[in-house]
Amino acid sequence: IAFLGSIRVIHSHNRLPYYFLKRGFVDNLFLSDMFEDFIIPRITLAEFLPDVAYTYQFLVQLFQRLDQMTLPVKVPVFNDTVRQAFSEAGRGIYPDRMPEFQPEFLDARALDFLRHMVNGWGLSHGGKAYAGFLVTAFLGYANITLSYLENTYEEVPKELLEEVKGCLHKAFCILTGAHLAYCYRNQSPKEIGSLEQLHLLLKEGV
Repeated sequence: IAFLGSIRVIHSHNRLPYYFLKRGFVDNLFLSDMFEDFIIPRITLAEFLPDVAYTYQFLVQLFQRLDQMTLPVKVPVFNDTVRQAFSEAGRGIYPDRMPEFQPEFLDARALDFLRHMVNGWGLSHGGKAYAGFLVTAFLGYANITLSYLENTYEEVPKELLEEVKGCLHKAFCILTGAHLAYCYRNQSPKEIGSLEQLHLLLKEGV
């Protein structure tokens, strides 16, 4: 099996966010099985779930910021606003209550899953200064979307803004799933039961 990065295929899938969460999980388990040199970050579920809560809270705040813009807005101005928000994202504090997960961009299964995951360890760092990594990883996915906007559109109207919000939700879900796979690989003895249930749930049907 070989991967050639210079070959690209344009394709599209209208999948639900929960599918992307499951796909991120399953793909990274598969890759770590296939390639001996596949890098698995040393993270645990207890460390990661507060990062999920923090990053989603940031996503909601980003959308509030974008909703205050006068639309349509020129793409360079829009992209600069998003990148500026990401540059400031690492200076916040972890939430001590459930983020406002948005049902208009998350299907019911993704909503239920994320709420369940955050409800326990996800709020354990509440009030502490942010020291995670998921926001930085998220910026990588966001930049793909912003580059697409730069190459395709001159302005961002209301309809396109809503599509971008949906796209960023799916990126958040696939990143969350991928890092849950790393947590599964790094599980401690006390996490075995909960992570095995997670494994069975997320690999089903993918």
